Amino acid sequence: MARLLRRTQKESHGKYGVLFMDIDDFKKINDSFGHSVRDLFLIEFANRLRSLIVNGVNIYRLHGDEFVIIIDYEYNVYLLAQSVIELLKEAFLIDGTEFYVNISIGITRGCISNGYYYGDSRFY
Repeated sequence: MARLLRRTQKESHGKYGVLFMDIDDFKKINDSFGHSVRDLFLIEFANRLRSLIVNGVNIYRLHGDEFVIIIDYEYNVYLLAQSVIELLKEAFLIDGTEFYVNISIGITRGCISNGYYYGDSRFY
């Protein structure tokens, strides 16, 4: 994560927004339906996130069901978070089963100057 932020800092002159995302109760999908359904679900989830990609928006999977979006400071990080939530309102159809999920999103927006972080944080 630190490497991603350093790269983003260089590309955006130290100003950026970050959305940390975690799929709520994802363990239930894994435990109830197995690894193959879990993997297919994560692929579909990532594909939906990709639909948000424009210049200045970078999406990464950290591990498991945790994803991060790093965006240029000029974008409205809160509108992007709302767009992610909207993407999840439609059911995920995996192997004939519909899944509805919620997501927790942590948001930070700020800049790094002289090695110090300045910004605000929110959690949806």
